[in-house]
This record gives sequence, structure tokens and C-alpha cells, in this order.
Amino acid sequence: MKNEKKKSGIEPKVFFPPLIIVGILCWLTVRDLDAANVVINAVFSYVTNVWGWAFEWYMVVMLFGWFWLVFGPYAKKRLGDEKPEFSTASWIFMMFASCTSAAVLFWGSIEIYYYISTPPFGLEPNSTGAKEIGLAYSLFHWGPLPWATYSFLSVAFAYFFFVRKMDVIRPQLHAGTARR
Repeated sequence: MKNEKKKSGIEPKVFFPPLIIVGILCWLTVRDLDAANVVINAVFSYVTNVWGWAFEWYMVVMLFGWFWLVFGPYAKKRLGDEKPEFSTASWIFMMFASCTSAAVLFWGSIEIYYYISTPPFGLEPNSTGAKEIGLAYSLFHWGPLPWATYSFLSVAFAYFFFVRKMDVIRPQLHAGTARR
């Protein structure tokens, strides 16, 4: 049996390019905060106003893709040779619970207040209308559209970790950065 030492540390091709980009952006922001604010708002406005439709359609396509994956020709396809440890219902409830708990930890305590203090549609902050919209908008992160998107990533990660037994932190980058 081969005694392989587990590689640990930083992968330069993955770590340094984002570090350099973030460092440059931070330096530019600290250098001229007003100009950075103008640029950030312009980029945000462009992305949301010009490409918002693409994001919405992406989410709808992911929902239909999820239905195809669950009810289509691959519905009964097994990703590995082992017998499942849990029933299908158990898996569904575990995924629901993990997605919900992750969302609650990340957004649960602040999201509604975010939408109340900066409401969309020109509503006045902290008004009754802002509170109603704040409660309604928070459901965008808790409904079937984002969960359908999460499920595609879940299946991909599960395949790499549990079927292929790959011990990588970033399996989506493994094919492009692996040594041949």
C-alpha cells in the first residue's frame, strides 16, 4: 500500500489571482471612496437593470432542469454502486433542513430589516408598505427557485465526494487544475 502524504496549503493558481484582484479593488476604494461608490453603483445598476431578466430566466430554467432531473430519464439512475444509506424521503428532508438552516444562519436575522430600511419600488423606509414588502421579498431566498439551483450543485458535489471519492476542496476546479 502506498503511503501518500496529504497535500495541504495554498494552491497558487486558485488563491493568488482573486487575492490580487480583491487587493487592487480595496486599494482603489480606499484611495478614492467617492469614485469607488460611483463605479460600484453604476456596475450594480447596469447588472440589475440590463441583465436582471437573464438572472430570472436562469432561475426558471434551473427549476425546469430540476424537474427534468427528478422526473426525467435520469430519475432512477444511481450515481454509485453502493446501496443508499438513507431513503429518498430522508434525503429530501435532510436537504430541505440543511438549505433552510444555512439560509437562516446567513439571512434569517437581518434580511427582513434590510428590505424594510431600503425598500424597493420607491417606498418610504420603515413604512407599513416597506414592512409588507420586506416580509414578501424575504421569500425569494426561501422558495423553490433557489432550491432548484442549490440541488444541481448538491448533486455535483455529492458525486465528486461520495462516488468518485475525490478529496478536493474545489471539485469544480479539479479538472482544470489537476496534474496529468
